[in-house]
Amino acid sequence: MTTDVASESQRFRERFQLVRDEIGKVIVGNDAIVEGVLSGLLARGHVLLEGIPGLGKTRLVQTLADVLHLRFSRIQFTPDLMPADIIGTNVVQESEAGDKVLVFQPGPIFANIVLADEINRATPKTQSALLQAMQEQRVSVAGQYHPVPTPFHVLATQNPIEMEGTYTLPEAQLDRFFFKLLVDYPSGDGLAQILERTTQRAIPHGEKVMDAGQIQHWQGLVRDVPAAPQVTKFRDIGRQPYDGLITPDGRYYMAGLFGEDGIALLDLWHPEKGVRRILDGYGRGEEPLPVYKMPHLEGWASAGNLLVLPEVGHHELLLVERETWREVGRIAVHGQPVFAIARPDGRQVWVNFAHPLNDVVQVIDLPSQKVIETLHPGKAVLHMEFTPRGEQVWISLRDEDRVEVYDPDTRKRIAALPVDKPSGIFLTARANRIGL
Repeated sequence: MTTDVASESQRFRERFQLVRDEIGKVIVGNDAIVEGVLSGLLARGHVLLEGIPGLGKTRLVQTLADVLHLRFSRIQFTPDLMPADIIGTNVVQESEAGDKVLVFQPGPIFANIVLADEINRATPKTQSALLQAMQEQRVSVAGQYHPVPTPFHVLATQNPIEMEGTYTLPEAQLDRFFFKLLVDYPSGDGLAQILERTTQRAIPHGEKVMDAGQIQHWQGLVRDVPAAPQVTKFRDIGRQPYDGLITPDGRYYMAGLFGEDGIALLDLWHPEKGVRRILDGYGRGEEPLPVYKMPHLEGWASAGNLLVLPEVGHHELLLVERETWREVGRIAVHGQPVFAIARPDGRQVWVNFAHPLNDVVQVIDLPSQKVIETLHPGKAVLHMEFTPRGEQVWISLRDEDRVEVYDPDTRKRIAALPVDKPSGIFLTARANRIGL
């Protein structure tokens, strides 16, 4: 790193902290969210904020635009919003000579900070109106290109897909965002601070501490700073790690250990603590049964504070408490379990089995930890998947050439779809989730 870049980096850190401090005058808590939004902006990216209404997502974006002294535009996405309402359209006007001419009337997308509020409440057709601007920094209307102002950033908010009146963002739309940040409830102390601030006569606001030119300068500096690739190797965790997954909160990474009892666990918040072995004695002293199919770790189910694991070599499901990573129970099942999937509300777990017992699916009631139904859908049940709200579960039957749909409350089949040799079922809602 050159001396100029090093000195500029120090100035950058000071200005970055100043912006954070000014935003903190308005936004209580959520420091990681604020830092993520600023990082995305300085990396010339767009950011998607997800959370239920009322958590301050819109206020954060408005405050950011004020502090950075940028032109701000808000688009409230609704089911009846049309693409022309976003990018603009040509309108007929009369010239001084009395002729009729087409004049482009810019839409609200022509701003430095564009707040796409509740973006997933509009139809995919309308959502797609942002694609070109987010990628190319311009829009095309009637064969003419119109550049958007620089810097240009879309900060979108969306409600969880489980809420009524939402549409899943298409893959092409999700790909345009640099970050997706999950906005959670403030802490108890944060709520008290919010109450104190919002019951005073003076309304808190952030001062302008930067402008468009300075932002573009710092964006250029980010590209000048060399970033050396860092690969950390954790050794001696087992003879043959064979699979891995990340918990839904993104904190823990786990690797299975082929031919050994136990699982390697890495806390991604504190990687300096290294890898530790968990569940290393669950099968000790027992004679393992033949394993016909090695379950993927992705076949685990997460329900509340419990993880439900298919036990390799045993006709059982293992119940593990997420806070302590200790075994808290076992459930005897029909055969060697392969995939265990949890209903989104955490009430049920559905499980399928390895050959030769792979024509059966069992339903577990988690509160009672008992098998409440044994289904026989057909030959070679390979995979299962719940719909986002949990009102249906889809099951693939490879040797029957079909996918069946069941009602999890009645456990009755409600539909059958002809499909050639179906295997995995992955609904598009998975694009909005990580881990289990």
